[in-house]
Amino acid sequence: MYTYVTTKIVNAKPMTNKQFDLYKTGVKNRLDVKEVPGYFVRYPDGYESWCPKDEFERTSRPVTAAEADSINFDPETV
Repeated sequence: MYTYVTTKIVNAKPMTNKQFDLYKTGVKNRLDVKEVPGYFVRYPDGYESWCPKDEFERTSRPVTAAEADSINFDPETV
């Protein structure tokens, strides 16, 4: 296998795994599922996922105003 560095521009906001499950399914999780902090992530193609907080913050950073202007980025779409 080879090693790659990837870059994606996504919209994201803080959300626990339980909040994400409720958003996706409309059903509250079982009580035995531990609540974990993380981020709700939406990709340009509309795909939505959840990422643990530590992983997201280790691999992501907010776009700058100049970057947002150059890529027609709308930070309010999540």
